[in-house]
Amino acid sequence: MLIVQRLRGILLTALTWALPWAAVGGATVVAFDWLARAPGFHTLTSVEFAWGLFLDGARFFALVGAVAGALFAGVVAVAERRRTFATLNTGRMVVWGALSGAALPLLVGIGAVLTGAPSMLRDLFLAGIGASLGAGSAAVMLRIARRAMPRSEVPPSIEDDDSVHLAEAALEVELTLSPRGNVTTLAADKRG
Repeated sequence: MLIVQRLRGILLTALTWALPWAAVGGATVVAFDWLARAPGFHTLTSVEFAWGLFLDGARFFALVGAVAGALFAGVVAVAERRRTFATLNTGRMVVWGALSGAALPLLVGIGAVLTGAPSMLRDLFLAGIGASLGAGSAAVMLRIARRAMPRSEVPPSIEDDDSVHLAEAALEVELTLSPRGNVTTLAADKRG
């Protein structure tokens, strides 16, 4: 049953990443086509041509987004398996998302160079776009997951680091030191 749940989570994450990546990718392809035209020829030849470019870009980026989302879900399931959404570090999730988003374009670029392609500049550019989309997707997914949690489980600090949140615990600690500097008593009082 656990394997079925993990596979379902990976597939849903892949789908969740594919949809926004498709929209951003389609718009990016149309924008770069418009910018790449010679000066004075910045008009698209037709709406059908622009729509075709958008759909081609959307299909490509949806595929890359789905692969990146599945990779992200797999990495997080393994690397962060002992954590809940409340205790996941946003910075680490963003890094996992950026690495997952950049992985496929970089692997394709390395494969192209190894098979004789003259340059992988385009793949590096796509890896940058993928890293940006992956980081954003990871941060948004974590934020949505936390909003769906019961209020009592949400971490008190938006900074979301791995340290203990003393504001939540509301502890007052009093130390008494001996003349040599050793702690002789430790008293904790929970306020609230």
